[in-house]
Amino acid sequence: MTLAALLTAFWVAFALDYFPVRFGYSEMPVWGRVVSLLLSLVAVVWVFYRLVLSRLFVRLRDVSMAMLVEKKYQQFNDSLLTTVSDLAKSGEGGDEGGDEGGDKGEDKGEDKERADAGSRSSHRVLLASTKAKAEALAGEVDVVKVVRGDSLRRSGWVFAALLCSVALMVVAKPSIASLAFKRLYLLDEQKWPRQSQIEFAGITVKRDQVIEAIPEMTAVLVPADGVITVAKGSSLSMAVTAVESSNAGNEFERKLQIPETCWLNFRAVDGSGGSEPFKRIGSPRDGVQSYSLQGPPLDNVMGDLTFDVLGGDDRIDVVKIRVVDKPVVEKTWLHLRYPSYMVNENTTAYVDQVEEWNGQKIVPVGTRVQIQAQAQSELSKVYVRRVDVSGESPSSESMRVLPVTGDRFEFDLPFVRRETSLEFFLCDVDGVVNDKPHVVTIGTVVDQPPDVDCRLVGIGKAVTPDVQIPFAVKLEDDYGLGSAWVEIEIGDAVPMEEPLDIQGNEVETKIDFRQRRKSLGENFRLPTEGDQQLSLVVVASDRFDLEGADPNVGVGDRYDLTIVSPDELLRILEQAEVGQRRRLEQIVREVKELRDYLVRAKSSVGDDSSAVVEPGDRAANAEPEDEETKDDPQRDELRRLFAQRAILQNDKSKQEVENCAEAFEDLRLQLINNRVSADARQKRFEQQVIAPLRSVVESPMTDLSELLSQLEKQLRAIEVANGEAADLVKLRVDSDRLAVDSIAVTDRILVELNSVLALLIKHETQNELLDIVRQMIQQQKALQERTKKQRQKKAFEGLLD
Repeated sequence: MTLAALLTAFWVAFALDYFPVRFGYSEMPVWGRVVSLLLSLVAVVWVFYRLVLSRLFVRLRDVSMAMLVEKKYQQFNDSLLTTVSDLAKSGEGGDEGGDEGGDKGEDKGEDKERADAGSRSSHRVLLASTKAKAEALAGEVDVVKVVRGDSLRRSGWVFAALLCSVALMVVAKPSIASLAFKRLYLLDEQKWPRQSQIEFAGITVKRDQVIEAIPEMTAVLVPADGVITVAKGSSLSMAVTAVESSNAGNEFERKLQIPETCWLNFRAVDGSGGSEPFKRIGSPRDGVQSYSLQGPPLDNVMGDLTFDVLGGDDRIDVVKIRVVDKPVVEKTWLHLRYPSYMVNENTTAYVDQVEEWNGQKIVPVGTRVQIQAQAQSELSKVYVRRVDVSGESPSSESMRVLPVTGDRFEFDLPFVRRETSLEFFLCDVDGVVNDKPHVVTIGTVVDQPPDVDCRLVGIGKAVTPDVQIPFAVKLEDDYGLGSAWVEIEIGDAVPMEEPLDIQGNEVETKIDFRQRRKSLGENFRLPTEGDQQLSLVVVASDRFDLEGADPNVGVGDRYDLTIVSPDELLRILEQAEVGQRRRLEQIVREVKELRDYLVRAKSSVGDDSSAVVEPGDRAANAEPEDEETKDDPQRDELRRLFAQRAILQNDKSKQEVENCAEAFEDLRLQLINNRVSADARQKRFEQQVIAPLRSVVESPMTDLSELLSQLEKQLRAIEVANGEAADLVKLRVDSDRLAVDSIAVTDRILVELNSVLALLIKHETQNELLDIVRQMIQQQKALQERTKKQRQKKAFEGLLD
């Protein structure tokens, strides 16, 4: 029975390990086989102890064995049992239990002998007779017949049957028997042969964009220690294959069955699960049939997933899909080192600095940028490529692999020439790569030339040879100026450079041609014959010096001046004076219109015969208005409209008068800068034209602006208070007072402007007379020149004869 138990345990373990495989389940794991082996050992030991050891050391009583013999041999007729019992009582023979019983019997016999001593002798005769009979029959006892062998024979048959079954399996399926012995007792991992054989081809991640230069994007994922790691939210595609034949181990090639389909059995981390069929891909090629699975539960995987694959009677062991977050950049810093031309010793604006990248950055050309980044998880590598801003697809050669330190990496741009866009693809220690790159775009700004704003002060389109030209120059550059100069070109001569002393952004200087002609010679002589031109331009350069490049040069406005004589310049300035006089006449006309607006802004225009009457105005000889007409809202609205027109006209005239004063100031400065002997004209401009015009702007016109503003407010209040008689009367009285005051100030402005205008007209007549005299002088000089030439011609004609 012990051997039978051993063989039974073998068959039970074999059935638990093998038969589930026939139905598509996996083999018993190692721990299961270890448990089965231990249970088998316990069962065999228990049977051996129960049926062998527990009986081997049990001592049988003589009386019990006598009863067993008499049960088989009836002829003893209790003689054997009586004899053995008597011997046990008397202490003869027997085992420990018999001796103990004899002692007790002896005690009882002694008591009995005390009770009845006479009966003992009679019994001895009877016991002797019974003993003799038992001794005579003992020789006929066969021990084999006494012990029953049915149980032992049944155990033997059971053991024989089990042994034969094992032997039959060894003979018929030696490979199965050998594999069973290896798996059950040697704990070998070799699997049972199946009718179908499927293999896990791997998992691929579906991506919107696949970059061939990144192996992790095209890799087929296979389990590592039963685990496949993917990024959260990934959509997967799983593939398995089945083969038509197998040549495993030392076996000959055997034919296998191709499953109609394979099934994915899955269970999610939340406890949900199910089965999904694979799609069969075409027909077998080269003895291999492919299956594919896309869609649920492999779409948008958000949590861990365990699965196994069943195909026919073959099964792919449980695999776990572990979901992790995609590696992303948490922070990015830019270490900026600016070019040397930007650094100014007097400022710290462009020293080396580190700043956090906020999505965009523009740096000057030539800046060195070191990109430093920190990811949310530990990295194994980082791929980086430079993207062309023109939109062309980057080549695979542009991809580089950056070393990492834990969760940090860095990348150097030693010289930024143009806008640069970098894509960083992060790969973590699990091999998960983020297909949406971390993009860092560095824009560039080209160093612009200096901005040169040059203005000539008191210089017109024409100058005299003794001119001094004042400059008001404003120079600006982003990173500091290098130098500045004035290019002077006289006629067709080679341009000359006059350096400027740069102490700040604003420079005021002048070039005195008379002084320079005295100190530097004829190079600065300005000829007056033939309408010669004098060209001036201010030029400035910055400190740009990248890779030996020339500095950027900024050029101001070019001034082309005509070189004329002092008399010609006076004639030009007199024409300009006439133009300003006509401009002042126009200003006077506009101020008169302003006065008309003020007259019409009064509540009644009948008291001013000079006012222009328009429809809606009351005639001077009209009867007084009744109360209803006096409160006409339309009339109040027209009054405010005229007041607003007056405000606009006053602002315009004020600006025109101020510009006219500046124009006469420019004429005065031209006389001074060109060194024209016209002191009386300069004094007249300054005292009788410029000063009165500026006085008009500063005093009466400014006062008029305040009065007009108050008048407009009063008229607006009349419209708001329309219907309340008491308020209307007071408001109209105040508005009329303001209108009258405004008209008085306007009259004062007209008086002052007319006085200046009369002076200009007076001197214009004198200028015309002077111009006539100049023309006569010019004609006289021309006549003298012609006469001189004729005389010379006649003198030479006589010599030739």
